[in-house]
Amino acid sequence: MTQWQPSGSGDLCADGIVSVGQLAPLAEARLDGSTWAYVAGGAGDESTLRANDAAWSHHGLLPRAMTDVSALSTRTTLLGLDLSHPILIAPTASHLRYHPEAELATLRGASAAESLVTLSTLGSTLARTFGDAATALGRPWWMQVYLQDDRSISRPILDAAVAGGAGALVLTVDTPALGARDRDRRDQFGAAHGVSYPNLAHHRPGPDDTPAQRRVWNPHLARDVSPRDITVLVERYGIPV
Repeated sequence: MTQWQPSGSGDLCADGIVSVGQLAPLAEARLDGSTWAYVAGGAGDESTLRANDAAWSHHGLLPRAMTDVSALSTRTTLLGLDLSHPILIAPTASHLRYHPEAELATLRGASAAESLVTLSTLGSTLARTFGDAATALGRPWWMQVYLQDDRSISRPILDAAVAGGAGALVLTVDTPALGARDRDRRDQFGAAHGVSYPNLAHHRPGPDDTPAQRRVWNPHLARDVSPRDITVLVERYGIPV
């Protein structure tokens, strides 16, 4: 991976970035091929990825003339938190692929932007380590979780996250099976780059005999997630899910 090297003042906006769309080409130029493929790719023929992009393009601003806009605010309240704006950082895996300080660098950036990070179960940073850093910065954070067929596998991760100050659990419910991400399979994402998932270090999965080219789902993901799981998580941890 090529380490990020800021140019000019180091302030991306001051150095010429004026829109979000300018960030993707810069990222592609700085990341190695398999990392960029993981960021930019989707499952299968990527038709859903294209449809998502198209769907976002249909959203626009609705101007309202002769309306008093002299005292506007982006502040909002979400799950009891008073936020400066409703823009949060979604859980994404393996931030070490993008920055040598992994999710701790993401946390600092989010803190500067007064935003909130959801740490991924597949992040490069232990939940307790992340929580300690968030506490030091005085920033709230949430923890994402994939439930496993054996629910006890997920508990150590969540125990550590809640002990570290996570204010909510973000339960992923739409992944009973991993999509067939062809770019990742071609690049053998993670195999040659030392990608690791420290929050799962306690879990030693059994051997998977499925040929690599056909290994399109994770046999440990729970395929029976239901509202009951939400109830159990709320009762066990006492925080929003």
